[in-house]
Amino acid sequence: LDWMHMWSMHSWIGAIVIVMYLVQFFMGMLTFAVPRQSLTPSYKAKVLLVHKYLGPFIYVGSGVTIMLGIMEQETWTGCDYMVTEPDLTLFEHFNEIPYMCKVSHSIGICVLAMMMCTSFVFHNFGDERKDA
Repeated sequence: LDWMHMWSMHSWIGAIVIVMYLVQFFMGMLTFAVPRQSLTPSYKAKVLLVHKYLGPFIYVGSGVTIMLGIMEQETWTGCDYMVTEPDLTLFEHFNEIPYMCKVSHSIGICVLAMMMCTSFVFHNFGDERKDA
């Protein structure tokens, strides 16, 4: 099958996340891994600030990209059921959702839970520690 590339939000955000990751990776490698005397400590501190700023965006962007990919796949595979009246109760039609869609929903919820837990761990709640 021939598939279009870069047609979905999943593709666009995924590409942006990859570019941001590569920029951060090479910036870190050229600043900290390659020994150069020409780099001042203040420059290295600025690069570290950019790393601390971009890192969470890259992390959340990867999770969003994963969830958008799951949603896109669910759209193509038909994760739906027939609705004849307003669907106001959350679990009323749960048994009508295909099994594979329940699995992908669960994976998406796990990705969201993991993102929330790790974001909580990395958040600085005013601790006196400067390394957090």
